[in-house]
Amino acid sequence: MVQQDRLVQVLTIAGAAVLGALIGSSWTAKRRYGADKTAKQAFLLVINATFESVADRDKFITLFKPLAKHVAEHEPDTLAYELAIADNNPLKIQIFERYKSRSPAYDPIHRSSEPFKRFQDAVKESGMVLDKAGQSFIEADIGHM
Repeated sequence: MVQQDRLVQVLTIAGAAVLGALIGSSWTAKRRYGADKTAKQAFLLVINATFESVADRDKFITLFKPLAKHVAEHEPDTLAYELAIADNNPLKIQIFERYKSRSPAYDPIHRSSEPFKRFQDAVKESGMVLDKAGQSFIEADIGHM
């Protein structure tokens, strides 16, 4: 009986592994790239910021969270909106924003939203010092995202 239970356990694990491999390969095959991407020539905005302290960085992240939640729930043409912390410097962050279009998805929808304005005001009022630089891009539709 113990051997039979062990055999069932091994077969269950093997079946799960095969199913996982099939799902994984199916998921990868559905990626769209180049001219087949669903959002062509998407508008990107990349913001890099450096803070004076981890406390300031954490304060910024706390202020950013409600905005990110709003974007996820109310801006369907915002394709990505992500804050990342540098792996080699805890004082540096990057915000990666990807929009279906510059207009209207980014401007005016995102830039004019009340949560975005509240976030900007809160950052200014917080007194934290940050060195900030941004750059916008238009995707060349080469590769995948």
